[in-house]
Amino acid sequence: MAKSRRFRKGGGAGKTEVALEAEYAKRANDRLNAVFVEALEIKEDEVEAFIDRHLKETG
Repeated sequence: MAKSRRFRKGGGAGKTEVALEAEYAKRANDRLNAVFVEALEIKEDEVEAFIDRHLKETG
C-alpha cells in the first residue's frame, strides 16, 4: 500500500493539506453556528409564545 503524500514528503503537512484542513474546520464551524442560530430562534419563539400567553391571562 502506497504511503500518502503527506508522509512521503517527510511528515510535514503541505500547503494543500493545510488549506483542506482549514476548509474542513470552516465548514464544521459554519454548521455549528447554523445549529446555534436555529436553537436560538426556537428559544425566541418559545419566549414570545410564553409572553403572549401571560399577557392574555393577565390582560
